[in-house]
Amino acid sequence: MPSPSLSGGLAHDAEAAVVTAGAKAFDDVGCGKCHVPYLHGAAGQVRIYSDLLLHDMGPGLDDKIVQGEAGGADWRTTPLVGLGTHDRYLHDGRVDTLRDAILVHGGEAEIVRQRFFDLDDAEQREILSFLRSL
Repeated sequence: MPSPSLSGGLAHDAEAAVVTAGAKAFDDVGCGKCHVPYLHGAAGQVRIYSDLLLHDMGPGLDDKIVQGEAGGADWRTTPLVGLGTHDRYLHDGRVDTLRDAILVHGGEAEIVRQRFFDLDDAEQREILSFLRSL
């Protein structure tokens, strides 16, 4: 029987493998097109998982608030760094699961959302594990 420290290591290795697979799947389905891992700043690369741009997120996220050129469905891509410490999600905290946060993505993100939900349960769990690791 493995020692406790070894079994803890095996569990950590298994979780790391799930997170790594989730990071790849995150990129494969297209999430990384808006939630880009790094932006270039004065001090080099900054890990952020956002392009910080406005995107039409569809009617499900339309709050009817117009700010300058941005309509109610236009939202700045939320940085995902630190996501694992949150218990509410989206721009305004309206949902309490990552799965629900993905579900309400529409507009420009609708095809990427559909690709996520076309994945099998294990692949979806990998992406969710990756997101919680940020």
